[in-house]
Amino acid sequence: ARALLQAVRDQRLAKGELTSLHIRQMHSLGDKKTTELLTGIWGRVGETSDEAKKSMAKFSKLYTEAPLWAFNANDGRAVFTKACATCHQLNGKGTAIGPDLTGSWRNGLDYFLESVIDPNAVVGEAFQLNIVTRKNDAIVAGTVLNETAGTLTIRTLTETLNVPRNDIKTQQVLEQSMMPPGLLNTLTERETITLLKFLTNKN
Repeated sequence: ARALLQAVRDQRLAKGELTSLHIRQMHSLGDKKTTELLTGIWGRVGETSDEAKKSMAKFSKLYTEAPLWAFNANDGRAVFTKACATCHQLNGKGTAIGPDLTGSWRNGLDYFLESVIDPNAVVGEAFQLNIVTRKNDAIVAGTVLNETAGTLTIRTLTETLNVPRNDIKTQQVLEQSMMPPGLLNTLTERETITLLKFLTNKN
């Protein structure tokens, strides 16, 4: 695990080659040096709660026991467009606020269940939620795209803003992403199954 993480740190291996499942497995080793490397590369790595584990088991059972032949992946594409594309890109379509999901179908069902049900268990620094209060008390919430000595570029859910540093009263970096937990609870069973079928099949 250390050798693998050192390769990522030294840019001999792309970060994108590792999924949240790999990260959690390495975090569960309980090795101090490994945990330090993980934190330095990805940011905060948390534990999956018992409640989240139960929810993952529930949705896994729902999906694996469903007659998948009766569900159309194209219907799942529509659900993705409605529920996910506002923050994620897939094959160049969507909005690049969260991680790009192109090619992520290879990661399998558990990857998507963990990422959707417990999105704050593994939060990369690039996707941590920043709360910036401007001197006029206006609040800007989003992810930081770029930082310079004079400007902070922030991507919100609706726009990209360049905030001058001399206009910033406070900046708070939260140990959570912009993605809210409980997304699957807002969908019907059919929408959930079609979405997962779409995500886990080559698209």
